[in-house]
Amino acid sequence: MSRTRTNAIIRATTLTDLSSYVGCAVILNGSPNGPRAELWAEDEIPFGVILYADAESVSVAPFEGGYAGTFLCKVLEECSPGARLYCVNSGPNTGFGSSDMEEFPGATFYSAIALEGGLAGEMVEAVPRSLTAVTLT
Repeated sequence: MSRTRTNAIIRATTLTDLSSYVGCAVILNGSPNGPRAELWAEDEIPFGVILYADAESVSVAPFEGGYAGTFLCKVLEECSPGARLYCVNSGPNTGFGSSDMEEFPGATFYSAIALEGGLAGEMVEAVPRSLTAVTLT
C-alpha cells in the first residue's frame, strides 16, 4: 500500500557513511530495500539535501516539491541572503556554491535560495527551488 506524506522527508539507506555530508546534495537510486542515497555527482540530477545522516541512512528533503520548510546547506563560498545556491562536488569540495561568487565551474544545478548570509564552510538556512541546469565558466 502506498503512503502519503504531508511534508516529504525521505529516509534512505546508504552504501557509505554520509554523516559528514549533512547539508549536501544527494541523488536517490532504487534498491530492493527502498531508496538508496549517494552524493550528487556532476552527471546526475540532484534529488535533495541531507537533513540528517548516520553510518547507514540519511533523511533527505527533496528540491522539487513536497518539502514545506527550510533546510541547512553547507556553503563553499561566501553568500548573501537571496543568493541562488548551486550543487558542488569537486574533489574535496562538496556542498553548495553561491550565485554571489560562482567559483566552481562546470555543469551543475541551481537548487536552493539562501535565506541568510554565510562564509565558506558554514551552514546557511535555505529554501528549495525548482532545479535549473546551468554550466558555469
